[in-house]
Amino acid sequence: MPKTDVPRCEDCPGRKKAEAKPRSIMGRLWKFHTKFCPGWKSYQRWLKEQAQALSLIHISEPTRPTT
Repeated sequence: MPKTDVPRCEDCPGRKKAEAKPRSIMGRLWKFHTKFCPGWKSYQRWLKEQAQALSLIHISEPTRPTT
């Protein structure tokens, strides 16, 4: 997946329903599904890369003197 592509899990209506009601049948099926879904695993890697990129940007910003 190219770095600029956002995984489909980002906008998945099934994921959103499952997160809204995690104890529902849909929520339980979603949780089971994430154990073997390669798309979900790549989405998790993508999220981790995004977080690392943001932390690197924050670290590399020059500090501004306080007045």
